[in-house]
Formats: sequence, structure tokens, C-alpha cells
Amino acid sequence: MVCHSLDSPSGRALNMQALGNLNCLRTLALLSLLVVFTISAAVAADVHGAVTNAQGGEALGKIQVAIAGTVFIAPTGADGKFHISQVPPGTYVLRISGVGYRTLSVPFELVAADESKEFLLTLAPDNFRRTDVVEVRSDIFEAKDWPAVGDLTLTSSELQQTSTVLANDPFRSLQALPGVSASANNDFLAQFSVMGAPYEQVGVYVDDVLVPNLLHSVVNVSDAPTLSLLTGNDVEELRLMPVAYPVRYADGSGAALAIRTRTGSDGHPLFHGSVGVADSEFLGEGGFGHAHKGTWLLDARKSYLGYLERLLAGTRFSEDGFYDADLKLTYSITPTQTLSLLATGGQISINDPSPPPIDNPNILKTGSNDLAIARLGWRWIPTANILVESHAAFVRTAFEQDKAAAQLINRSLDREWSSGTNVSWNWRRGMILQAGYSLRRPTQDSED
Repeated sequence: MVCHSLDSPSGRALNMQALGNLNCLRTLALLSLLVVFTISAAVAADVHGAVTNAQGGEALGKIQVAIAGTVFIAPTGADGKFHISQVPPGTYVLRISGVGYRTLSVPFELVAADESKEFLLTLAPDNFRRTDVVEVRSDIFEAKDWPAVGDLTLTSSELQQTSTVLANDPFRSLQALPGVSASANNDFLAQFSVMGAPYEQVGVYVDDVLVPNLLHSVVNVSDAPTLSLLTGNDVEELRLMPVAYPVRYADGSGAALAIRTRTGSDGHPLFHGSVGVADSEFLGEGGFGHAHKGTWLLDARKSYLGYLERLLAGTRFSEDGFYDADLKLTYSITPTQTLSLLATGGQISINDPSPPPIDNPNILKTGSNDLAIARLGWRWIPTANILVESHAAFVRTAFEQDKAAAQLINRSLDREWSSGTNVSWNWRRGMILQAGYSLRRPTQDSED
């Protein structure tokens, strides 16, 4: 492109050249701006990286990655990777958050406009427990020393990932396993069947304690919502044994479900709250005592499942109360002895606001169910090859049903004291011999 001089003997030629020069200057200005913007885009700062799970190391998708105080936000893809471009130089905080995971904040600084920052980030689940292990060899008693045929196991992280939209309920996570189905194909019910065996024939054990009833439910009411007493944040592991289960879990004729409750983290206190469509939950955990020899975990939940069922399924019952709480304490008396205390309980109350106008003793107006479990445990490792575990427990279940005329239909109070001891001896590498006993003393009081 050539721009001519304004020196011309002709006035008409002068005007033509002036107009041409004006167009020439305008084009040069546009080209200059284009070059500036191209150079700026080429040297803009770049922030990218990947997000993985602390348990298992798998990539996490749909995790929000944002630069705090700015408009820069990017979700992670299915491969866990994210990319943020056009970030000007400065000091920032990268904030990573996702449903079911603890929020992570990472400060960083961009000095030059062409700088590139890469992050390899790890998110911990809400129920993740960090432990510091001094010994490099594994615990010989942690192996699966009581194998069962076709057993199915769900860890705490897997329970969070398989929880349904309705509720964070471990029993509903079990319904996603092969051979397990929801009772009556009703998502509002926590009961399940295992290979055709009904829920009533499944033996449920919480830290080796047989619990006859672990459900918020009302007797003989099939259209009222049900929910398990524990949440996914309370459970470390679920192990479902459909057949050929060990004799220590042989109280049920259909299947055996062994639940191992979670121990709180031994670091600084952590608190987490969540509000969902079906429930609200508060979780706190941490360490206490000298050198953090003790841990604590407190979980409380209020559920709205009954309201949802009445709204969506059109049942005749409204929910007056649906809540539970869980407390777990552990304390290391010596390096080889540990005490633990588990206390959990809850209540459900249902009400029919408009029962049929007939005096029938079978027509239910109100119903309630109170559950309570207390367990004191002791773990002792006298030698490197011997493990002794002992416990004492109390389980209480109370039902009450009334009809419209405020007359009692049924009232029941079940109580059970139990104790047990298990001894494991690793007499040869990979071979463990177990022996133990369990005692139960159930009592039942009922009134019609």
C-alpha cells in the first residue's frame, strides 16, 4: 500500500490524493489495532490442570474451578481437566468445589502476561478420613480373613457416588448392586431384597452388633416412607454377603449385611453442612486429647422424605418428624489398646390428617418409631500376631400406633443387651485363625 504526497499542480488531483491518503491512513490504523490485539492474545496468561479424587485417584468431572473475585470459571471435563485463558497478571486464589467434596483453595501468582500455570489438584470427599501411618508394613488383620461367596462391598466414597437424589441412604446405594432390588420397586422405601430373599430375612450388623431394626419405619404401614438410621457420612464400609456367610453373621436366613462405622479424622476440626431436596445434614469431626489420641465424629440429619412422598405419590400420611443423630468417639489408651463409643438414634412420626370417618381399629391415625443404639468397644493388639476385639451394646426399638379416636392400636418396646469377643491369630503368613463368642438378651413388651 502506497500513500502519495499532497504536492500536486492540479486542485482536482490534490483533492483526489487527499481522499486516497485518508483511506490509506484509516487502513493502516485498523491493521495496527489488529496486530496489537493479536499480540495481546498470543501472550495472555493461561491456567490449566486436572482434578482427581483423593480416594482411588480417578479423574473428577463436573467440578467447578474458579478464580476467586473474578469472572473466570471453568468446569472439569470427563477426564478431570480444566482450562482458563486470558488471565491478566496478578495474585489470585484458585477455588475448586464440587458436590460431595471438600472445597479446596490454592493461592497463586501470575507475574508475566505470557505465563502459564499448571495445577494437579486432589479433592477429598466430605467423609474422607486422613490417617498417618508410621509402619510401612500393612496390618495383618486388615485382610479379608472371613471370605464369603459372592460378597459385595461398598466403601464410603462409593456410597457417596451411588447415593440417590432422594436421600443419602446407604440402603438405597445397596439397591444398585447386582442381585439387589428395592422392595416393591418403590424408590421411597429403603427396604431391599437380596436374590429374592425379603428384607426381613437379612441380618444387619453394625460393628458386629446385630440390630433387628435399622429403619425409620412404622409397622404394618406399607405406604409410609422409610429411611435407614445411618447416612453415607457415618459408614466406612458396607459388606453384603448373599450366601455362605461366616457363622458370626448367621442370625438371618436370607443374607448378611455387615456395616463398619466411620471414625472421625484425627486432625483439626472440620465442619460441613448440606441442604438438599430431601434432607438437611450437619457433619463435624476432628481430634481431641493430648497428641490427638482421640477422635470424634458428630452427624445430625433432618429428612423431608415424607413430604415429598405425599406430594409426588399422593399418600395419605404427612410427616411430623423424621430425624436422627450419630456420635462416635475413639481414644487410644496405649499404642496397642483403643476404646470406642458409638451412640446413634432417631425418630419418625407419621400422621393422617383426614382419616376415613369410620370407627375401625385397623385405620391408623398416627404412628411413631424410636430407634437407639449404644456400643462400647475395646481393641487390643498384645503381640504382632494376635488381635482381640470386645464389645458390649444396647439396642432399643419402640413402636406406637393410634387410631382417629385417640385410642391405642398397638404399642411395642423391644430391648436387647448383647456382648461379644473375637480373637484373631495370624499363626502363619496369609493364614488367620478366628474364635469368639456372642451373647444376646432380648426382651419385648407389647400392648394392644
